[in-house]
Amino acid sequence: MKKSMIVVDDFSPDALSIRDTVVAEGFGTEKGPDGLDYTGINQHQFPQLIALLEKAVERKVLPRLSCFRLNLAGENPHSWIHSDDICAKYASVLYLNLPGQCQGGTAFWTHTGLGIDRMPSAEDLKRAGYSESWFCTMMKREWNDLTFWKQNSFVGMKFNRFITYPTSLFHSRFPFDPFGTSAVDGRLIWVCFYDVIE
Repeated sequence: MKKSMIVVDDFSPDALSIRDTVVAEGFGTEKGPDGLDYTGINQHQFPQLIALLEKAVERKVLPRLSCFRLNLAGENPHSWIHSDDICAKYASVLYLNLPGQCQGGTAFWTHTGLGIDRMPSAEDLKRAGYSESWFCTMMKREWNDLTFWKQNSFVGMKFNRFITYPTSLFHSRFPFDPFGTSAVDGRLIWVCFYDVIE
């Protein structure tokens, strides 16, 4: 991809009907690639969204995980700040809350102690003199402690706004606590983890 982050407004002409479909179908709990349970999952697949993703990144893509995610007020994430590099090389988010519901967005972070904004590779850690086990233990302790992090960029939520970025980037929804009490007014996104076919 030419850019590390792409933002597209008015992404899908079908955004409202897609939203209505998944809200009507409902949401369940699924196990993620990290072995943890994730609530508010709808796995309805809309091929037109993948076609629009390919148009945005100007490449053919291989989706690895694609679903809709609903989060309600009081449902805190497993980790506030995290990376998703175990899923694929790239992540994308399509915001599906109606204009009057939109709150917050997606924040990107730098670890202040290490001065890094993304998950380092094993080679990067070795060059810096850190073991992988030390790094993982440290991050598990610090994911949910904002004293170790500085926000470096933010993309605000907007109905039918699409963003895509490398999964290695440290990021989070922000604020961490979502909103709403049901599928009708809760935080709703489509997320797709994918690799690019060169």
